[in-house]
Amino acid sequence: GSWGHGARNFVLGNRMPMCDVICAADDDDTLDPTHFQTVRVVAAAYPGSLLMFRMRYQNGYVIWQDEKIEIKNVGTPMFVVPNTGNWGVWGSEHSGDMDFIRDTAAKHDGNVVWRDEIIYHVGN
Repeated sequence: GSWGHGARNFVLGNRMPMCDVICAADDDDTLDPTHFQTVRVVAAAYPGSLLMFRMRYQNGYVIWQDEKIEIKNVGTPMFVVPNTGNWGVWGSEHSGDMDFIRDTAAKHDGNVVWRDEIIYHVGN
């Protein structure tokens, strides 16, 4: 499996979405009921910024734990990017979201706004 990485790369590489920010999610997980409102409010407060929210696993474990871009600390659905075209690509490995997040952050001089709000639930 490619975990949807190829499809995400295709869409972002070939179709400029008509929106201010871009979020990605997996079809077997759920958005928090406050997801869209939270993202809209925070994106308006930090226009053009990379946003890193939190997500919760079924066992209650929440990431991010530290304000670091590392495997097992961040993931695609918690990362919100401005629609500027200035982003990385998802790698072909299971942790390909790390490639996208790391490369996108590098294109923004590593500037990420770390937020405490949980916007995504894994495996629900």
